[in-house]
Amino acid sequence: MDYSFHNNYKMKKYILFLLLSLLLPSSCTNDLPQDKQDNLIGLLVSLEKEGWEACKRHDTIAFANLCTNDQFEIWGDGQILTVRDVISQIPDTEILEYSMDNIEVFFPTDETAIVRYKILSKVSYKGTLIPSQWMIASSVWVKNKNGWKFAMYQETPLPK
Repeated sequence: MDYSFHNNYKMKKYILFLLLSLLLPSSCTNDLPQDKQDNLIGLLVSLEKEGWEACKRHDTIAFANLCTNDQFEIWGDGQILTVRDVISQIPDTEILEYSMDNIEVFFPTDETAIVRYKILSKVSYKGTLIPSQWMIASSVWVKNKNGWKFAMYQETPLPK
């Protein structure tokens, strides 16, 4: 069976959802007391950083445990990678350092969060240093029976 249409459709649905959510951010967590909302935001920011740290440590199991089975990423150079693709590249990737700035969290629904931030990373892949550039990154996290899981990552280079 050809799954390319299904995966393409699913990816377009995620991207459309992400774009609409960024254009019309709303917080379904407004009903939560401020301290609980702050705790939830802190948890999601912590999970985002945990993903970066898992990659930095070459810990493919920790990274995979953060992700949904159909997680995917759209990198600043236009590559689209499945979670399996990302995991296969982690051993050959050295995250030498990274800096996150202007972190914001939006809640389109009670079970969906978008973490948006600026990132600058110094990375090498198979020994070749990749030029650093500030990016705007967005991650979609979904809440299921196992807690919050990483569903999608997208980055866009900022003009130099």
